[in-house]
Amino acid sequence: MRTQYYVVFCLLGIVFFCAIGFMGYKQHKTGIAQKIRKTPVGQRAAIISYYREFGGLHIQSGMSKQQIERIVGLPQNSDNQYVWAWSFNYQEHNSHNDRTWVDMLDDGIIYVVFLDNCIIGKELCIEVSAVATPIEYIMSIKGCNEMEALSLLGLHGND
Repeated sequence: MRTQYYVVFCLLGIVFFCAIGFMGYKQHKTGIAQKIRKTPVGQRAAIISYYREFGGLHIQSGMSKQQIERIVGLPQNSDNQYVWAWSFNYQEHNSHNDRTWVDMLDDGIIYVVFLDNCIIGKELCIEVSAVATPIEYIMSIKGCNEMEALSLLGLHGND
């Protein structure tokens, strides 16, 4: 009889510690998202990049724009239908409403790409322009040529 109580007590302890661990993990994820969103706009790319490199940034393929906004906030680029971008060289006098992600490429950007209002990607789903531009990223994900990638990004080869 005592053995049964002991087993039940141990199982309850395991369930309790697992629940506490899960709550702590969830609070950690929420804390990172809050830190990123509270970071001044001019420093947002750097902190997103930091959490991308060292873990804690849980962005996955298929997430919606609303889900991404809850994690990293709104993008700095004005043409944000397909690409959300944050510049490493953001100038405070430049409003986020007047620059396209193409304009921001020379500054170096960290970005996510959306198709059909869902993020697409491989492992991290958030990329750095020094590694691949959004056009090159689409080409690698979709296995398409540059003209098709431009079309998927709404650029139609004109920009």
